[in-house]
Amino acid sequence: MHEVRAANPARGLSVRERPPRWWPAALGWAICSAALLAGGFAALVAWIAWHAGVSPGPMQLQAWIALATRVLEQALLPLWAATLASWLALARGLPALDRGWRTLAPGIALLAALWFAPVGAFGFTMWTPRDAHDVLGTLALCAGGVSVALLLPRWLWRRLAPGAFSAARPSG
Repeated sequence: MHEVRAANPARGLSVRERPPRWWPAALGWAICSAALLAGGFAALVAWIAWHAGVSPGPMQLQAWIALATRVLEQALLPLWAATLASWLALARGLPALDRGWRTLAPGIALLAALWFAPVGAFGFTMWTPRDAHDVLGTLALCAGGVSVALLLPRWLWRRLAPGAFSAARPSG
């Protein structure tokens, strides 16, 4: 285990002296939010297919699954990963961002929106927007879905509540 000493027992441990115990929560957050993103997207695709009013045959079903898989691989998962990794880095460097919902929710949404441009331009090769309306609509759907998938576990799981990943939070 880690040997940890505090210079001043009344003040507790400094950030440098604390063992890195935030990573299990980060891993749990990653797993829960990825499952929510993939499951939510699958539910959306199923709802759209059902709402089309026609029962898809085997070929149509395979086409829907292939399309959904490509969107997940090319857009949603890369956007999710970039947003998650960026937020964890920001929260460690600027802990005030992670301490409350007033900065946490808009911060994650802003990061997802900012990452949409490089992910959309370089990773989402099956997507060719026709105009600004296409870009804004796809940005809202992708960044919104990723933001909800990342924020919902933090709202529901006490261990992931605001402040969970800020460097100043006591570990343990």
